Amino acid sequence: MLWAILFVAAIPLLPLQATNLAAFKAVMAMLGSLVGGAFAGYYFLSIERDYLREAIVTAVTWIVVNWLLDVVALLPFTHQTLPQYFMEIGIEYLGMFGPVIAIGYLLEKKAAGKPGVYS
Repeated sequence: MLWAILFVAAIPLLPLQATNLAAFKAVMAMLGSLVGGAFAGYYFLSIERDYLREAIVTAVTWIVVNWLLDVVALLPFTHQTLPQYFMEIGIEYLGMFGPVIAIGYLLEKKAAGKPGVYS
């Protein structure tokens, strides 16, 4: 779902990609953060333990699934080589690690009753 939402959101932004690639990438990164954060928050509502492990598995799964979907659905249209794709688009998916791992880490600390860094 995360990939599909961003894919559909990118379609009306394609003219922006042609005229201002930096603005297009910034908008897509912002949308990815918002949608990914919402999905991560919703997902962790159903998790009751092993938060950090779940976060790592979730982040890796999301990244790999997004890469696979891009290779199947996006690369044929962009005519990019695989290395070019990873340098221009694929590397950005690694940003999913930060927020998802942070959520898992904080929930793990909270569940263990350990105070936060600033407590």
